[in-house]
Amino acid sequence: ATTALGEITTRGRLLNLDGEKLAGFVQKYRVWRGSRVLTVDIELDPLEETKSDPWNSYYCCRFAWGDETSDLFRTANETRQPASGQRFEAPHYIEMINPKNSTTILTGGLPYHRRHEHRMLDSLLITRGERQRKFRVGIGIDLTHPMLDAIGLLSPLVVVPGIPRPTSASGWLFHLDSRNVVATHWEPLVEDGKVTGFRTRLLETAGRPAGLTLSAFKPVGSAERMDFLGQRLDQCQVLDGKIKLDLAAHEFVEVVGRW
Repeated sequence: ATTALGEITTRGRLLNLDGEKLAGFVQKYRVWRGSRVLTVDIELDPLEETKSDPWNSYYCCRFAWGDETSDLFRTANETRQPASGQRFEAPHYIEMINPKNSTTILTGGLPYHRRHEHRMLDSLLITRGERQRKFRVGIGIDLTHPMLDAIGLLSPLVVVPGIPRPTSASGWLFHLDSRNVVATHWEPLVEDGKVTGFRTRLLETAGRPAGLTLSAFKPVGSAERMDFLGQRLDQCQVLDGKIKLDLAAHEFVEVVGRW
């Protein structure tokens, strides 16, 4: 434990009803100062092979919550959707909401999950044929925009060597001011052999409309909304070198900006 990070490691065994060892495990719980997410690193050492039916024979991480009336939501195609049914996919997060608070399981790319009774959830780790033995999940408390935390758990920090500008210790390239909108793609716009702007794809993830301002490291002169076949749909408003956009719930758009 330090002033920046607290960590607890647990070790144990998984036993069958006869007391025979099925697997060993190590779990590391970490929480950083100021963070609302507890990360859990899991390492499994299974001794017994699972059976062929993956939904009824598996090693899992089981979560439980106290309020049976909690509403469950999951991610589908990076958007927030109600989690109905006993079995579903959720590679980014699963959110439990009641009138007092919300708890979010950041699944860390684990796609398959199964409801167990009324207030438990199994996130499948190992089924027959799976060779991965190390996993990472997160538990978030009252996360305002869980999709961003889910992406952060999946995406390691990118360090690019370079020479910083002498006038500043940091910098940025693009900025979105709506946290329920994520950029799924960026690329330079090349015309006549010159970089004249950029192309990006934007997705609304929380299921509610968003008024968005997109800022770039240099002023934008014009922008247009495109379909995914490269056809122009309409002109975007540009104010003070920034692109203004209105996105509907779960809307997915491509925008081309020119300097």
